[in-house]
Amino acid sequence: MKYIIKYNSRYKNYSVFKVEVLEKTNDKVKVKYNGRIELKALDEVYNSYDIAKVAAKERAYIRKFKLANKNKDNKCTCAICNRKVDISEATVDHIVPIKKFKEVYNLSNIRENEEVHKLCFDESNLQIACRQCNQAKKTL
Repeated sequence: MKYIIKYNSRYKNYSVFKVEVLEKTNDKVKVKYNGRIELKALDEVYNSYDIAKVAAKERAYIRKFKLANKNKDNKCTCAICNRKVDISEATVDHIVPIKKFKEVYNLSNIRENEEVHKLCFDESNLQIACRQCNQAKKTL
């Protein structure tokens, strides 16, 4: 069984749905759930319900962090270049990258260890970044 995450605006949270995989290409998966058919990125389809639930929590943390860091004009300030960006264009950057947590704790996936996952997504390890700065940081 495969699973996806969807944001439910009525309840203001993320839900996990069982899906049927209809077709898979190199980078996309066509899935069917609740009578709907959607095209999803490969990394948006999970093999485990538990992993999908943890991923839903991650999205909730990130959404909450972005909302807490926006101003009245729905703008966030990039912590790297100080540019003001619309909240929809802002990203949340891990100050210590997820990759480092994986290396230090010898994990293939931080979602495997609840304590490491909490450290990685702790508010003190997050900062707002514009897409350009976040992408540039990834390549360092």
